[in-house]
Amino acid sequence: MPEPTQSVSSITADMTVEETASRFPRTVPLFAALNMDTCCGGADSIRKAAADNGHDLETVLEKLSAAIA
Repeated sequence: MPEPTQSVSSITADMTVEETASRFPRTVPLFAALNMDTCCGGADSIRKAAADNGHDLETVLEKLSAAIA
């Protein structure tokens, strides 16, 4: 029996900005609009980047999920 796999469309708060942008290119414009760096600061988790930029984490995750839906 095959192993269950994680949903391709799931984005978590602990993923890095860079990893998310790489796996889900449609998120790049949203990260840019939120001033969340996908390059040099892309090593930060979404959780940290959201906090550093004064964004509500749940709202950011909802917007990211909508961007890849």
